[in-house]
Amino acid sequence: MFAVRRTRAVVIVLVLILVLSGTALAQDQIKTAFVFHFNQSIVPYADVAEHACYVELLRMLRSLGPTPFVLHISGTLLMEWQWSDSEALQLVKEGIADGQFEILGSTLAQNIIYSIPDGMDNEWQIRLHRAMLRDVLGVEPVGFWNAERVWDPALTDLIAVNGYTYSFIETPILTKSGVEFPQLRGLHQVKGLDHSLYLVADDLDFRNAINQRNPAAALGYLRVMNRRDLDGSFLIVYAEDAEATGLWDLEAGNSPAQAVENLRRVLVRLIEDPDVQIVKIADFVQEQAAAAQPVAAVTGQADWMIAPSRARGFADWFDYNANAPELEYFRDLYHKVSAYIAEVDERISGKHVGANRLIHHARLSLAISQYEFAAVGAGGSDDAMWELARTALVPAFAAEAAALGMADNPQIFDINADGIEEIVSVCGSNFFVFTPLGGKLLYWFDLSTGDEI
Repeated sequence: MFAVRRTRAVVIVLVLILVLSGTALAQDQIKTAFVFHFNQSIVPYADVAEHACYVELLRMLRSLGPTPFVLHISGTLLMEWQWSDSEALQLVKEGIADGQFEILGSTLAQNIIYSIPDGMDNEWQIRLHRAMLRDVLGVEPVGFWNAERVWDPALTDLIAVNGYTYSFIETPILTKSGVEFPQLRGLHQVKGLDHSLYLVADDLDFRNAINQRNPAAALGYLRVMNRRDLDGSFLIVYAEDAEATGLWDLEAGNSPAQAVENLRRVLVRLIEDPDVQIVKIADFVQEQAAAAQPVAAVTGQADWMIAPSRARGFADWFDYNANAPELEYFRDLYHKVSAYIAEVDERISGKHVGANRLIHHARLSLAISQYEFAAVGAGGSDDAMWELARTALVPAFAAEAAALGMADNPQIFDINADGIEEIVSVCGSNFFVFTPLGGKLLYWFDLSTGDEI
């Protein structure tokens, strides 16, 4: 009888220990991170986005300092901000200087890497954006914003070799990769042929909770995750387009004024809660690197692109990517332009300063023209932005003229492959392109410096 009572006592003690341990674990802070994705093409519409939401969003985030936030700014938008003397750009710089903002790198023009088979094009997209972040913002990011979230294990080496430590993967893709729920929101590591990369879960359920703009719903979700985070390894990531804080309201015919305030109320509630810790993702990755779980991530598509692909008659985004005739047309155009730039670059052998800068200009022009390539709804068979890849042929030809000269001067030929011949002339260090009728000036480069006049 005594033995039975003793056994019961031991069981009761063990249960109390487990309960108390569980309570203690539940009282640990749950880590979360907020990522805002700023992206526009090089068009005046960026000013609309700036006034509709960008400035107010950034002012609000700055007012919550020192709470950290993570920002991605596309290269095309960053170029526009420099030209327009943007207040948003100044706010970003101030946040970086204060240590509040972590900045992510990406492809310069937010093309879907998976959809462009030319490795050199993707390489230059990443290099150009990283160089721009260094030159304009003074940062060397470790996190990579994978445009439109199409994941393929073959991306690992490409991303990692360009200086990035981690990237994002949507939770449904992790689930399809065999990751079970308890580990879903922990840190993962994927290995390529020569490099490895950490993967952070982009939590679609948390995004939905935050986008209700209900502080109770957001906090409730985090508390549920906290109870399930038995070893403190979770990071709950909210990643959303900055345009969701006002521009989309404006486009729908509504006032954008309340959108930022609604988000602010949610963030303030989370900041005030002692069980919630908002962190930089780079810090979390550094802390959890040793505990990262290996994963053989499968190829997967962004959740949002499935329905619009089906609306166009395709099974899913992969079907759209493989069979949409406009994508095949532009992939062929990109390949031809890229190959010509590479041929000229090889011929000039880096011997001429002006020519080298013109080659850089050509690569930048091609990269810009690939804006959001293969994102469903971003473009079609007559998309003007994607067609602008042809303009990259002009500085590439000028680079060859700068380094090797031009045998016939002037020349009449279709320099940008648009079906219309132009007049190309060199006078001293000046490289001109005119229309054949009326002599309208189309392009003017200084061959000695590589500058466009």
